[in-house]
Amino acid sequence: MKLQDQFKILTTFFENESIDYALIGAFALHAYGYTRATKDIDFLVQEKHQNKIVSYLEKIGFQTLHCSEGFSNHFHSFGKTRIDLVYVDEQTANILFSAASPKLIMGDLSLKTVSPKHLVTMKLFAVKNDSSRKFKEFADIREMLKQKAIDNLTLKEVLKSQNMEKYYEEITGFQN
Repeated sequence: MKLQDQFKILTTFFENESIDYALIGAFALHAYGYTRATKDIDFLVQEKHQNKIVSYLEKIGFQTLHCSEGFSNHFHSFGKTRIDLVYVDEQTANILFSAASPKLIMGDLSLKTVSPKHLVTMKLFAVKNDSSRKFKEFADIREMLKQKAIDNLTLKEVLKSQNMEKYYEEITGFQN
């Protein structure tokens, strides 16, 4: 099965069930001009839809590899791409969805994608929760700066909001 078909399996379900979603992760980075290798498709959805989504994926043959309050990942033998879902509360979802916009992902496939600012925030949050992710996440943020998806002022603002200002120089190479 083609990668584009894997996107459509899930996004068609989201649309049929009136589930708001936004693309995150490496494919969101790609939408903003930075392409890197990935083995997963990442979406953000409201936590209230978790059971419905997990049940649907299992019904169509996906194996649930992990499922917790804020995250689940799924794999199907027809493709080598894993589906990762991040679940957020309604208030957070409303903020993220209101700033998200459709972006061209591949071919003629356009998907609602989190804003660059929120993508950076999520990457910093990931580092906050797991410091072993720092190298990868900071590299992604550096590339977003290079692609001008975000600017230094926005980065400073996001770092401050996460109480992570001390990482500005490490990310950018500039003194604060």
